[in-house]
Amino acid sequence: VAVGEREGVGGGDKCHWRISVSPVADPDGLAVRPEQTAALYLVEVDVNWDSGRKPGSFRLESLRVGP
Repeated sequence: VAVGEREGVGGGDKCHWRISVSPVADPDGLAVRPEQTAALYLVEVDVNWDSGRKPGSFRLESLRVGP
């Protein structure tokens, strides 16, 4: 898991994507044994395009367990 942002284009420069990975704190104290709990990361993916008749976009968000 690499913390940070990456972005790029595709589809003949008509599609732009961005991936953001950031650590997530454990505000609710869900970890039973913090010393043995892997880190939690928020992964956000944004995709925007301007092809065809209608431009569009979508966002995906997920949590990932990592070292």
